[in-house]
Formats: sequence, structure tokens, C-alpha cells
Amino acid sequence: MRDSTKKVAVVLICLTLFLPAAPAGAYVLKSGHILQLMAASFGKTKYLKINQHIVVFDPLADNGKIVLPETVYYGFPTKFRSDIISETIQRIHIVSNQTVLTVTDHYITSETGSLFDSYKDLLLLRSRYLLEQRLDSMGIDTGISSLGRFNNTLALVIGAQYPDDHVSQVWVDKETFRPLRWLVKTDEPLIREFEIRYLQWQKTGGGWYPWRIEFYENQMLVRLITVDRVFPEKMIARELFDVATLKKQFEEPVTPQGPADGDAANEVQNTIDSFKKRFE
Repeated sequence: MRDSTKKVAVVLICLTLFLPAAPAGAYVLKSGHILQLMAASFGKTKYLKINQHIVVFDPLADNGKIVLPETVYYGFPTKFRSDIISETIQRIHIVSNQTVLTVTDHYITSETGSLFDSYKDLLLLRSRYLLEQRLDSMGIDTGISSLGRFNNTLALVIGAQYPDDHVSQVWVDKETFRPLRWLVKTDEPLIREFEIRYLQWQKTGGGWYPWRIEFYENQMLVRLITVDRVFPEKMIARELFDVATLKKQFEEPVTPQGPADGDAANEVQNTIDSFKKRFE
């Protein structure tokens, strides 16, 4: 009897050691469920006003970077506004439901926004349906989810089977369900990979917000946002998100006139124009 018990024990040990483990994917939440939990993880704040700075890394600038003050407003889950006012650029970017408008130096320059503007989508669209709709539009396969690890943090990956990094995907912290990173694969010849990282989450009022957001192109840090203050608000004036009124205030895009005093001046103007295009 004892010999039979020993044989059974040996068999069980061998099965434990040598049989393949169950696939990790079998235990991973579906993407829709992950997005639902992510939307709920931010809290129930209705409006936010945020004072922050954008740092643009530019080798031609003094100290290799340009720092711009920015004020942003959130009206969850579909309204957003960004205001940048500096000596270098004046820019207003508004999202109201499905309508987008960007005004740069008093001219309408875009009605879509840039990849850099996309960072706010995971923070703004606080519903599973809206998030799925946005990720689908960005080429992310929301039918795929897996378990991954990023900088020693266990994460849920939407859109890819970890460790596949050849497709667009979103990473969500497995413990907090707050976003970690958003990887976008592009068709651009020079910038094949664009990435946003959401860092230094802090609780403010009844919600959570990342106080540092980093932007990478081809795995190189090119821009970051550092938050100075977050103000939970009970209400924000509807006029701030009024795209139709803003359209009436500003003219359509025009071709800027370059300086007429030589190559050096043209080079400076080209640098400024190139910088501004990064915000269109």
C-alpha cells in the first residue's frame, strides 16, 4: 500500500514538473472588460482644469529644449481643451464630442489633431464603448488581450499577444487598471513607432491623473508633459468647448510669408515653422 502511495506521489510530481503550464492568455480579462475597469479607475470627477508645461526636445534650441506653459480643461467624457500661449506659439486645441479644431497663431490649422494630442484620449473617454471606438480607429485589435511586463510592472496588453511589439497596442497596469503606455505603429517613413507613457499617477480630489507623460518617436524621448497643479471643478463654462464659435473667430489657413532678408533669416523662419507644424 505504501509502495502504491509512493508511486502515485512520484507520478504527480513528474506531471507538475514536466507538463506545460496552462497558457497565460486563458486567465487574461477580455479587452472590453479591461477598458471598463480602466474607465472606472480614474474616479468620478466631472471636470478638471490642469496647469502644466510641455517640454519639447530640440537640438537647435537653447539648452536643447523648448518649454511651453499649457492649460488644459477636461469635461468628461467627450470634451477637452488645450491653450498654449508663449512668445513662440499661440495654440488652441478643442475636442467636443466628435468635432476637433486646432487654431495656431490665429489661423485654423487642423480639424483632426496630431498624435501628440492623442494622449488625452485614454484619460478623457471614460466609457468602454468610447474607448473601444477610439482604439479601433487607431488600428488596435480589441479582440486580443494578453499579460505582459513593463519596467517590472505586470500589465494587461490590449491589441497584441505579448511580447509582440510589431502592432499598435495599449498597456494597462494589472493592479490599478490605469494606463501605462500606448504604442502606435505608423506608416510614416521616418517615424515608424510612436509611444506615449503615463507616469507618476497622483490622486487629486476624487480622481487620479498622471503628473508626467512622456512621448517617444522610434524609442527616443522627444517630448514630455509635467503637471504643476490639478484643479477638480464642479463646472467649466460651455463656451470653452464651443468649436462653432471658435471657427467664426479665426480665418482659414494661409501660407505664411517668409522673411526677405537673406538665408539666415529664412533658416530661422524654417525652424520656427517646422516647430509649429509639430503641434498641428
